[in-house]
Order: sequence, then structure tokens, then C-alpha cells
Amino acid sequence: MIRSLLQRSRLWHALAILLTVVALAFVLAQLVKGWAAARDYPWQWRPGVLLLSFVSAQAAYLTLTRAWRSVLRAISIRIGLRTAYWVFILSNLGRYIPGRVWQFGTAALFARSLGLPPGEIGASMVVYQFFLLPVGVLLGLLAGGTGGFVQDSWMRVGLWAGAAVMGACALWPHKLMRLVSPLLARIGTSPDRWRMEWSRKLAVAVQCAAGWLLLCLAFCWLVIGTTDLGPGRIPELSGVFLVSYIAGFVSLLTPGGLGVREGVMTLMLTPWTGAGPAAALSILSRLWITATEVVALLPAWWWYRKDARRTGGAP
Repeated sequence: MIRSLLQRSRLWHALAILLTVVALAFVLAQLVKGWAAARDYPWQWRPGVLLLSFVSAQAAYLTLTRAWRSVLRAISIRIGLRTAYWVFILSNLGRYIPGRVWQFGTAALFARSLGLPPGEIGASMVVYQFFLLPVGVLLGLLAGGTGGFVQDSWMRVGLWAGAAVMGACALWPHKLMRLVSPLLARIGTSPDRWRMEWSRKLAVAVQCAAGWLLLCLAFCWLVIGTTDLGPGRIPELSGVFLVSYIAGFVSLLTPGGLGVREGVMTLMLTPWTGAGPAAALSILSRLWITATEVVALLPAWWWYRKDARRTGGAP
């Protein structure tokens, strides 16, 4: 059995590496092919706008932390916002390990060190995604950034259908969790724990929407601060960010959606900037979002340590 698990793990990582390499190769090929256009593109440097981008991203992470914290409150787990922020940021970085399970595992691991039930903390991250993803897909479809990317009407129908299915997960999370009841029993929780009141579901969804919109604005300020695209493109740029980000997220094999997100973003930005500048901008966006997450670690760690000293190590 152990040998079988090891073989599956090796196959998983091999496929993850292959998909990541192929996706990155596509982006790099677009950059090389359009290098002259990327080099001659009228790049801008607006420090004030770029600072606003970083501030918007930090506000987004804090808002999304509140959304996850609302999920925890549904099962009567209450932790301070600053401690929740520390766990949330660390688990968010866990997605860079191939396989989405590490994002949830990281949250459970740090929950144990804080004296919180690791199984329920990990499960709460899954339920939180039930809200985050459909809200993001819906906002992406409404933003209009998919207009030049999704030409086929059947594809649009498929995207709306996908949003509806994921929305059902948010409306009845306990029913979906029953599909993995044996696993939940092993980690110390049950599907019925995730029966949520409608007011709670609405609160989580609204906070997820607010977090997405702040992240969209952060991306838009990045683009506006470095290119000649103006504020009038904010709705379309928001759609580009949402669709590419979620595409990277649901590509379970790639760490942090690496390559997939950049590939989708390159395709969606090409009609406005050309292939070369679009590829360069997609790579810049990866560096930017990683930088915002690393920067978020600093206040998260400081707040957590301050609270830990005040409470004697309790969360």
C-alpha cells in the first residue's frame, strides 16, 4: 500500500511539473516571439499608483480573512482577527506546494500549534472555498473581461453552469461535505457541523465579494501604474484577473496555478497590448501577487506575536 501511495505521489508530481513547464513554455514563447513589441511598449512607472495597488491587496487579504473567520463562527470557533490573519496568510502560501491539499493542511498544522482543532480548521478552509470560487466566477462573468476571450456561446453557458454548480456548494455545504464523510470522521469533524444559517452564508459571500473586488482593484492599479491602459479599463481588467486567477486555482496540479494563470492572462490581455507585452505583464503580475503575500506576512507575524505575548501564547 505504501509503495502504491508513493507511486501515485510521484505520478502526481510528475504531472504537476509537466503541466507547469508546458504552461510556462507557452507564456515564455509569447514573450520571445513578441520581444520587440514588449521592449518598445510604452511602459509606465507611477509609484503612487503602485503603492495603492499594494495597499488594496493587503486590504483584500484582511477582508478575506474575515470571510474565513465567519465560516469558523458558524461552528462556534472564535479566534482573534489578527491570529486568524496569521493562519490565513500562511495557509495561502501553502498553495504553492503542488496539490491544493497543502493549503488546507498548512492551516490545520498551525491551528494545532495554537490549540485549535486542526481537523475543523482544515475543513473550514474547504467550506470557505465553496463560497470564494462561485463568487469569483460570478464577478468575473459580470465584469466583462471575458468578452474577447470567451467567444463561443456554449462556453459562456458552460461557465454560467459551472458558477451555478459551485454556488450550490455554498448554499448547501453540509451536503457536499457528506461525500467525504469517512475522511471528515478521521480528522474529527462531521458534515452536519457545516449546516449554516442563511444570514451566515450571505455574510460570508458578501465578504468574499468584497475581498475579490479589492484584489481586482489591486491588479488594476498594477496595470494602470505600469502600462498606458487607463482607469476606463478597470471592469475588463477585473474580469481578466478573476478568470485567470480562478483558472490557476482550479488547475489542481500546478503549484499556485503557476503557468496556467499566466497563460490565460496572456491570452486575455493580448487583444489590448499584443502578445509580447501581455506575456510580460502576466509575469509581472505573478511577481506582484507573490510580493504582496510575502509583505502581508510582516504585519501578520507582528500582530500575532503581540497578541501571543499579551495572552501568554493563547490565540
